[in-house]
Amino acid sequence: MDILSIFADKLKELMNYSEITEKDLSAAVGTDVSQIRRYLRKECLPSLQNAVRLADFFRCPLDYLFGRAEDFTEQSYPAPPPFGGHFTAFLEKYGCTRYRLSQEIGGLTQCRLNAWAHGKSAPSVGNLIRIADYCRCSLDELVGRDN
Repeated sequence: MDILSIFADKLKELMNYSEITEKDLSAAVGTDVSQIRRYLRKECLPSLQNAVRLADFFRCPLDYLFGRAEDFTEQSYPAPPPFGGHFTAFLEKYGCTRYRLSQEIGGLTQCRLNAWAHGKSAPSVGNLIRIADYCRCSLDELVGRDN
């Protein structure tokens, strides 16, 4: 199953469990209802910012939202720091360089990795998953949302 389907199914499941409508969810996470509908129709993945907002609302780990964890216990998560600085510290912790990532994970250029590290842009959820898989860590750890 692809990541779009997994995400849409998890989002539907969480919405059903929470008994929340698309409109109410969009208001709660600060995004347009049409965006929530696009997620549910498997048209796109959320941005990093929206993924964190959704996970915060449902009090679940990002890994659950994207099918990398089977279940979870509801809990509050700390607000993640700006991605750039955290990404640099994360790579240092794992003894990995941006050059090595660009060489070992196809499609990640040094230019893109540098833009993330300097806070000029944020990675897509798909790229976050690829990096988390490579480093064998959780998405929450990768974005600085772990407890």
